[in-house]
Amino acid sequence: AGVTNVKSPISLAKLLLEKGWPLMMVGSGAEKFAEGEGIELTTQKKLKTDLRKAQWEKWKATKGSPGSTDEDDEAMSAVLELDFETGTVGAVALDSDGNLAAATSTGGMTGKPPGRIGDTAIIGAGTWADQNVAISCTGVGEAYIRTSAAKRLADLVELTESNLEDAAETVLSEVSPIGGRGGLIAVDSDGNISMPFKTTMMYRGSWIDGEISTAIGPN
Repeated sequence: AGVTNVKSPISLAKLLLEKGWPLMMVGSGAEKFAEGEGIELTTQKKLKTDLRKAQWEKWKATKGSPGSTDEDDEAMSAVLELDFETGTVGAVALDSDGNLAAATSTGGMTGKPPGRIGDTAIIGAGTWADQNVAISCTGVGEAYIRTSAAKRLADLVELTESNLEDAAETVLSEVSPIGGRGGLIAVDSDGNISMPFKTTMMYRGSWIDGEISTAIGPN
């Protein structure tokens, strides 16, 4: 959490998972650990995208609340012209042996205060995987933290009669009233997938038995 120069925070998270201890690292300590383990580092300049700069400039000019421009239609439309080499990513996977995995990284909401940590790095809030389901969330992290959204979805699948789609919609309906406008992606052990969202758009895609499907808007 809170790393500034690690090119792929998910690679660092995977390394921690494989080592088993410590479970969570943050800031300069995590960056020093990454460097010592040969994880690729980068610069702040290379992490800045045209879309994020446009959102930040509009946020600064309008003096909006944190995250108020992150789903701005005008700024989002410009992204269609961009080359996606960097950016936020969430991924869930089911392999041929039945193993499930989830991973999430983010730059956080525009205008967040220094030191703020959202749901992405918190297992059970923004990210979760067990033997039944894998989940990666996106949106206003505080609501996902307050509801333990990713684990909540997993519990609905395991402990109730909810299917994956219904459980995902339930979670989004629970985070929405407390400012958690966003979305999620999930896959279960039977290979069912769900990618609901309550935002203007959510870039998403799937790869199933070699067939690729992608989408941006509601349809």
